[in-house]
Amino acid sequence: MLLDARTSLRTRAERLIARVRTVEGVVDLAETVRWEIDDTLRPGAPKS
Repeated sequence: MLLDARTSLRTRAERLIARVRTVEGVVDLAETVRWEIDDTLRPGAPKS
């Protein structure tokens, strides 16, 4: 029973860590897109 509880807790912790990493990845992507937009819209920025 204790082993099952530990396994369940570990599984839930691993899922939570994966979700946090996914959120961090989305935040990083959003920041990168924002920087790209800022660079594109900045006066004097080269037009591609």
